[in-house]
Amino acid sequence: MHVENTPGPSIFNQQLFPDRWLEQAQAWHILAEQDILLNQKFHTGANITALAFAASFALTIPQPPTISFLARGGFNQIIRGISRVPQTVATTTFARYVLGIPTPRILAWNADESNPACTPYIIQEFIDSAVDCCKAFCEGNEDERMRILEDLADWHARFLQLPPPISSGFEYGDLEFAPGLLDDANPAKSNCYCIQPIIRPSEACGETYGNGRNCGNGEYLDKEGLHVNDGDAESDALVSLESFKDVAERVRLFSKEAIHTLTNHPVLGLPCLVQEDFAFSNILLDPVTLKIKAFLDLDDVHDLPFVMGINYPEEISIADAQGLPVGSLSIREGDFGRDFPPSAYDDPLRAFDQKGNLRG
Repeated sequence: MHVENTPGPSIFNQQLFPDRWLEQAQAWHILAEQDILLNQKFHTGANITALAFAASFALTIPQPPTISFLARGGFNQIIRGISRVPQTVATTTFARYVLGIPTPRILAWNADESNPACTPYIIQEFIDSAVDCCKAFCEGNEDERMRILEDLADWHARFLQLPPPISSGFEYGDLEFAPGLLDDANPAKSNCYCIQPIIRPSEACGETYGNGRNCGNGEYLDKEGLHVNDGDAESDALVSLESFKDVAERVRLFSKEAIHTLTNHPVLGLPCLVQEDFAFSNILLDPVTLKIKAFLDLDDVHDLPFVMGINYPEEISIADAQGLPVGSLSIREGDFGRDFPPSAYDDPLRAFDQKGNLRG
């Protein structure tokens, strides 16, 4: 994918609607959300006419854009609950223009729930003539899977490149656009960005994975009703003093090893872009060459220590569930670094065995 040097319309600030936008948009006769999504469980309350106008306005075209339903994402409801739109837009733009990583071009965005669209939104480039990486990997032969992994490893290394210095009061955190940028600022310049404290979905929404699975299964998720679930009573009953002490000891060993490693190898603590939601479903490939065309959904990409960035797409770790040969070369080669360091959703205790030996 060719990445141009400029993003088109300015995206450093959220999109604002002109005062008389509705007069123009009402003549377009855009379908309402309830006419597009018949299942009320999945309604977001978005004003589709306003979103259509936002897209038209961003593209500077007078006529309404063609609208079609593509897909529904379960985590969308969680993102609405904590509104990480500015961080996602800045990270996607930084990856594209500073690091040269293929990500969709951002056209416009708004993080305000009270905007005419009645929802935070990101309007971005549609990547056509592409195939889902999960489909290609699971249905491909061994040679095709290895080709996918080789290209993925090259781009993975690009994410882990140490970016140019970004002036900020924080070493780690979330990327945001620097305040006061002019519309013609160059997004390829690192001084267009700053680091702010991380807004973590897991902290804001409790069991993020569980909530996402509920959405994927069509179960209703109310952002006001999110809560932390610490497991069922039967599991709690299995916890004994000895098992608790065993867990505590392994946590101590993990912390000791981490501090020792970072002290003796400070390069492992240098900041880079780390993907915490690294999944094949967020990667699109060219259907012929199997080369990566785009990385999608950079909501869970943060500026974190290099040592945290070695996790690979989760589908490789659950090869048996995907019907793939677990012992094949592509699975053995692809599934590196899944035990240490753990991702935000992994069990940190898996990094050590019961004797305190570091795995992996």
